[in-house]
Amino acid sequence: MTWETFSRYFAAIVIARRLLHCMGVTFFYYIPSLQNLIPWTLSFLTVLLYVICKPHQFQRYNLINTIVETGFFGIHSIIFLFIWADIRVINLTESRRNYLGYGIIGICLSLLVGKIIIITFEQVLAVYKFVTKKKKRTLTSYTINPKRRITFRKQPVTEDAEITYLSE
Repeated sequence: MTWETFSRYFAAIVIARRLLHCMGVTFFYYIPSLQNLIPWTLSFLTVLLYVICKPHQFQRYNLINTIVETGFFGIHSIIFLFIWADIRVINLTESRRNYLGYGIIGICLSLLVGKIIIITFEQVLAVYKFVTKKKKRTLTSYTINPKRRITFRKQPVTEDAEITYLSE
């Protein structure tokens, strides 16, 4: 199996990742370390696949999705610190817990603001392209035979044009 195959079926991989994420969080509710390990591992593998496969046609989409998945990986890594502190692997004071919580909030807000900026930029760009696009007079130009080209042209409609119906 080649990397192009992964790129071709990347949507199915993302859907399977979401399914495994939901199932892991649901089924391992009473085992917090496993509950967080599954999304953490899936985020890490998704970041690797985005870096290696580059499934999108445009590089900016690959970069955006890689940054988002890296943010999710960071969030789950911070949650691991909370889990380890709860099972007494590491010792976290109350102020450190607050700072880690602020870190999670900061990552979430930065991802949200980044997505809002990107979506707004894409919408403004789409409206700009739509407004500045000049309408051509030809409807279609296609080839039936390579030696003979047929072009259909749109005729301007005047205000006093006659309208006829099939029923008349």
